Amino acid sequence: MKILVIEDEYLCRLSLTSLLNQYGDVGEAADGNEGLAAVNAALEASDPYDIVFMDIRMPGMSGLETSKKIRSLERQYSIAPRDEAKIIMATALHDVRTVFHALNKAQATAFLPKPCDAASVRKILAEMDIHPRANDVGCDPVIVEEFVLESSECLDQATDDVLLLEQGPNQEAIDRLFRVIHTIKGTAGMLTFRGVSDFVHEFENVCSEIRSGKCVLDKTMTDNILSCLDFIQSKLEFIRENHREDMNFSIGERYMDLLGRQISCPRIAA
Repeated sequence: MKILVIEDEYLCRLSLTSLLNQYGDVGEAADGNEGLAAVNAALEASDPYDIVFMDIRMPGMSGLETSKKIRSLERQYSIAPRDEAKIIMATALHDVRTVFHALNKAQATAFLPKPCDAASVRKILAEMDIHPRANDVGCDPVIVEEFVLESSECLDQATDDVLLLEQGPNQEAIDRLFRVIHTIKGTAGMLTFRGVSDFVHEFENVCSEIRSGKCVLDKTMTDNILSCLDFIQSKLEFIRENHREDMNFSIGERYMDLLGRQISCPRIAA
């Protein structure tokens, strides 16, 4: 089984590659042009990809356009419809028109709503009768190490942005903070670190309330947000050292309770 992941966000690409390594040999591309070149090279070598995962929204060539061009290449190389790559499109855009375009005009095989976790990816592959290779389960320690290092750098940036927000309103800073938290949540879920993913999801809801302008940050709130970021970092360090999760989230939950009361943001049911 030969698989290609086309995804511009590094952490998302990393986590999806880690999961798909359980199914076959995985190649990576950071954008549509790079992905199209990889598909063309594989077809030219008579060793085509069996599955292509890609995001619909990417800089430069979109996933929809990339999918169309992959199908065009397959026709040029006389690939029979039954032997075409299974193209799975992932996106946070859930409107019917986008889904229709992906499955019809872009000739994608399946549509996967984001944020997609390991369970949703496994489910869609199982529906295609594609299953993990025997004795190939779990996360690659190297991938886990990269995930922690990349996430730690993201959290450092998030801390800087919170300190900027403490000085006054800054839409660019809150947008960056939201994107960082959203990316860590999705990547942790893909790597099956469910405790971290669920906690960060809850924290993302708080960031969303701030981003929407429904509340104004004060010193107490920024202190609690910084405490949450430190708490997430501590959970990532535990994963790096032990390659498993520390499922005691009581301290983090206290921070979330405080933030929830401060901005009247409802908690997620456990």
